[in-house]
Amino acid sequence: MRRNGTEVCLWQHFFHTVDQSILLWLQDAIRCPALSALLVPLTIVGEGGIIWILISAVMLFFPQDQEDRLDGTGGHAAVLPAQ
Repeated sequence: MRRNGTEVCLWQHFFHTVDQSILLWLQDAIRCPALSALLVPLTIVGEGGIIWILISAVMLFFPQDQEDRLDGTGGHAAVLPAQ
């Protein structure tokens, strides 16, 4: 099914408007100084990718062997025979 450019543009505008309305409502309903003090530094760390660099560095020092996996599959999904 092909859609013309106008129909796609209208849907994009609709979803953008709904998204903005939800975000503004959340901002008005949940805003408090305690949450801002906690979440602003987390946002800054997440935006710069610093958290992912730190997680990667920690994972380099603690490699996980296939035998040590918690699910017991050795890093592969278990394949069960058909019944």
